[in-house]
Amino acid sequence: YTSLWFDRSVTPAWGLFGGQTGVGPDVAIYTPDGKETHILKVNAKTIPSGTVIRTHTGGGGGYGDPFKRDPARVRLDVLDGYVTRQGAQQQYGVALRDDLSVDDTATAKLRAQG
Repeated sequence: YTSLWFDRSVTPAWGLFGGQTGVGPDVAIYTPDGKETHILKVNAKTIPSGTVIRTHTGGGGGYGDPFKRDPARVRLDVLDGYVTRQGAQQQYGVALRDDLSVDDTATAKLRAQG
């Protein structure tokens, strides 16, 4: 049996001072027959042998305007695996070159577009 209880799924954590709203939780259950189910609250659910359960806990809301975050720190977040290169561009307005160095000109252009 499995039991789980995740909150903040309807109203994820809010951001402060221009920060983005957090991401809510997700639990995916993949049964051996190929069925995929997403649930957040269940009590004593029978799980067949061979089932894979993937759990993503929710995240907190952001603090401050992400477009004002220091591009060098966003780069470090990418290197540390906290943000993807695409996420750096879309969420923070930071353009990274193929070698993951900050492209200051492209970053200024992205941030001006807002």
